[in-house]
Amino acid sequence: MKVFDSNMYFKSIGTAFFLFFLSLLLSIPLYAQGKFKVAFVDLAKIIQEAEAAKDAKDKLQAEYKKKQEELKKMQDEILKLQDDVVQKSKFMSQQELDKKKSEIEKKQSDFLSKLREAEAEIQQLDSKLTQEVLEDVRKIISDIAEKDNYDLVLEKSQILYVKDADDITFRVIDIYNREWRGKKNQRQQPQQQQQKKK
Repeated sequence: MKVFDSNMYFKSIGTAFFLFFLSLLLSIPLYAQGKFKVAFVDLAKIIQEAEAAKDAKDKLQAEYKKKQEELKKMQDEILKLQDDVVQKSKFMSQQELDKKKSEIEKKQSDFLSKLREAEAEIQQLDSKLTQEVLEDVRKIISDIAEKDNYDLVLEKSQILYVKDADDITFRVIDIYNREWRGKKNQRQQPQQQQQKKK
């Protein structure tokens, strides 16, 4: 049984993207004189291709799977108890029957509490991972804009028309992937050294 939404990854990403680029836009001075240099990025493509975003999605899916298995186990116990009561109710005293029903109600209540808790934890992790990726992407875009003297960087899905704008999407992905691999290697080195000592 599907106990909560598995398609949680970056669920509020559209709103986050809009606010993210609005803040980026407001932080860039607009010049009335000289050539106005514009770039754009496809954030959907970055989320799809960037290794950090893929790792974040894997973390979220792994946590979701863990929660799903815990909830499934609780649900199976409830169904087993209910089936047991149906099969044996004719042979039970009223006291025994009431005790079983109370036990089932308690487990159902625990299940609902655990379900709400799991949904909240998944949403919290989703929000945290989304924010981490957006902060990384923002920094990379800002660095590129400063280095190449871009006056404005837009998100592709928000553009109706713009003339002479450069697509820097794959530059962002390339830089992000290289930085992410570097961070990943740094985290793995101490673990590898400990394993060699053992």
